[in-house]
Amino acid sequence: MDITCFKVKFGQLEHLQLLQKGTVYCSTLKYFTELEDGKTRGDEDENAFDFKTFNNPELLIKPANDPKAEYKKLNANWVQMVSRNSNIHGNLLCLHCVDVTLAETEGILEIDEKNGEFGSHVLVLLNTAEFEERVYDELEKRKMKFACGPVEYIDLKNYTVRKSLFQKDLKYSYQNEFRIVIDSNLQTPLLLDIGDISSISKIYEFNKFKRLLFKRP
Repeated sequence: MDITCFKVKFGQLEHLQLLQKGTVYCSTLKYFTELEDGKTRGDEDENAFDFKTFNNPELLIKPANDPKAEYKKLNANWVQMVSRNSNIHGNLLCLHCVDVTLAETEGILEIDEKNGEFGSHVLVLLNTAEFEERVYDELEKRKMKFACGPVEYIDLKNYTVRKSLFQKDLKYSYQNEFRIVIDSNLQTPLLLDIGDISSISKIYEFNKFKRLLFKRP
């Protein structure tokens, strides 16, 4: 069996217990855009879709109410123009991928301490495929469109890119995120009922989970 990663969900104990009972909580994209929490869950660039970066630009300004005034040059070595969607919509389900590619047969895996800011505990999915299948089945029953995949981390400060919802800035790379983007016009969180997943998941304290001994079967 070729294992490259397994997936987990960080959070507070009470929230993960609800998830284990089958309630999947999907916040809105707008929530993540507007959330100010020190750059953990919040990401002001979730609604950004176009980045244009200019190194050593020549910027000239003059007062708008004085058309005869001379332009003055601003000293700037970097400028970035960002286009944002003011009417962003949709919901997100985010998971963390634990990379085990460095453990060929067995070895110690260390989870970045920053992930502890999501909550005191972690829910480990023992059968990720079944979990995802249940989520996808529930979305299809509700006739909701969705897309899923790993997040690509790029240096938004130094590139001119057309950004998708599956790209984030390098500063978030410790999250190693897999996300499900759900197309909806909801202004509130989306709650999915996928049934009890106690048989395919375990909850641990983050401080005990952050350093693991991994062994391939």
